[in-house]
Amino acid sequence: MKYYGIKLTSFPFHKLVSGSALVILASVGASSAAHQPSSNYLDTRTYIDDRSSTVSLLHSYYNAIARQEYLRAFSYIEHGAQPPTAEEFQKFADGYDHTVSVKVKIGEENGDGGAGTVWYCLPVALEATLDNGRKQVFSGYYQFMQESAAAQQMWPFVPLMITKGDLQLSHRPFEESVPASCNPDP
Repeated sequence: MKYYGIKLTSFPFHKLVSGSALVILASVGASSAAHQPSSNYLDTRTYIDDRSSTVSLLHSYYNAIARQEYLRAFSYIEHGAQPPTAEEFQKFADGYDHTVSVKVKIGEENGDGGAGTVWYCLPVALEATLDNGRKQVFSGYYQFMQESAAAQQMWPFVPLMITKGDLQLSHRPFEESVPASCNPDP
């Protein structure tokens, strides 16, 4: 499967999160709560939109998903030169139809800069709980891109963006599914 620059392999929905050995629980639904690094639970009544780091970007992404603000979550993903269609967005939002919650565990971030652009990569493990009670574990990575803010002189400004996700179904327990590292090509 490929969505908007994000390659999702055997992954029925689109989830992201960041940090170093960080675990976040995002529950989909208006009355749900999500675990975050700075406190035990994130009150989903709180709107979080912070693109200052990969950790904060992915925290914001999960905040949007937990609050069922799928258009906001969709905006954190780099879509290329052509704007996405309404059908592409609907397919993205529909990917959450049966998702009740997701736990995400993050490995060590790595980055590579060059010519005013920095690429970041985060190895991740995800455990999704579906509305039928079934749990699925995925393992892989997410890639991000940040163009130098100082080098950007033309509208529109391009913030830190999610550019790629590559996740595979894992046969290991969630706690053991974070890859040791990731070295994707930008």
